[in-house]
Formats: sequence, structure tokens, C-alpha cells
Amino acid sequence: ERRANGAVTDMTIAEANEIVRGNELVLSRFTTVNLADSNPTGGASGTDRVQRFAEDPAVVRRLIKENAQWIVARADADARRFLLTMADVLRGLRGIDGRKTVLLFSEGFYSANVARELEDVAAAAAETYSVVYAFDLNRRIDLTSAERSAAEDNAELQNRIEPLGSLAAETSGTLIKDAGTRLDSAFASVLPDDGSYYLVGFEPAAPDVGDSPYRRVKMKI
Repeated sequence: ERRANGAVTDMTIAEANEIVRGNELVLSRFTTVNLADSNPTGGASGTDRVQRFAEDPAVVRRLIKENAQWIVARADADARRFLLTMADVLRGLRGIDGRKTVLLFSEGFYSANVARELEDVAAAAAETYSVVYAFDLNRRIDLTSAERSAAEDNAELQNRIEPLGSLAAETSGTLIKDAGTRLDSAFASVLPDDGSYYLVGFEPAAPDVGDSPYRRVKMKI
């Protein structure tokens, strides 16, 4: 599991997201840990910074929040950069005839601040007749740590892979969960393209001011 170093303590991207979203339990847990670490013996602290932490829990909470915001911002920037690159790669397939099968291997990401970029990738796939099969590479944890509950682990995993599932669904593809431990069967689950497909188009009305240019179209046959 990736961890990010911050000004106060190490935390996962998932923990940082929870703090930014206002999860008081996670924030309180980090505050307690940092206060305990700052003066574990109850004696005089070694530095002014640690002493200030021990004397003022509000300072600890503020710094933990700032740390979490920095981690989330960096993760969002990474996800945004990846999605922009993926959209460019998909649009580069315009000159290739026929339906394209795109295999995406990823541990996922948090979609709260990259919704527009996700729509752009889906639009690029639609423009080039590309179908995305997302391979979930997350490592499942059998035993949870003392600090984290099974519920937190499951929620974190679902939050990370939800954008992958949405992207696959938008392009008529599939999310293949836990693919890292069963790559052979995961590859086998991707049906080969037999070359038969339909091209259907329509001319949309001009979007209203402020509306997203992306249009979701469903067909029933």
C-alpha cells in the first residue's frame, strides 16, 4: 500500500481522503497517535516543535489536516495527468479502422475531483470505437492492521476501483476484479473481437450554457 510522507506523520491516500472529507474518527486517531509520539514518556520534549504539539492538540489537528490536503491534491494531480494522457492515447487511434479493445491495468484512483477528466476519456473511447477492459491490480489484505478496520479497508478498495468500473461500463467493457492474482483467467475472460459491430451516429443539439459537452447515449436492441 502506498504511503505518502507529510509534515506530521505518514498516512495513506485513503486516510488523507477521509480526513479531507471530514471523517472525525480518522482525524482523531491521527491526532492521538501524534500526541503520543511527540512525548511518549511524559517528560520534557526534545524540540520546540514537539513541545508545541504536546501542549496544543489544536496545532496537531491543523497540521494533520494540511498534510491530508497536500496528499489528496498530489493524488488528484497524478490521476488527472494519467486520465489526460489516456484520452490523448485513445484519440490517437482515430486512424485505425474497426473496434478497439483497450486493456487498462490499474490500482484505481479517487474520482471526486477528476469527474470531467473521466468523462473526457469515455468520450475519447466513444469517438474511436474503443472498449476498455479494466484490470484491478489491488492486493487484497487478509488481516487488517490494528489501526484500521475491515470496513475501512473494504471501503477504501471500493472507492479506488469504482472509477475503473464506471469507465469500463461507459465503454461497454468490463471491470475484472482482483486480476493481479489470476492474470491467466483474467485475460481469458476478455472475449475476442469477432470483427462484427455496428456504427450508429446522431447529431445532438447544441448544449446549453454550462452543460457538459459529453452525452450519454443508451441503445436497446
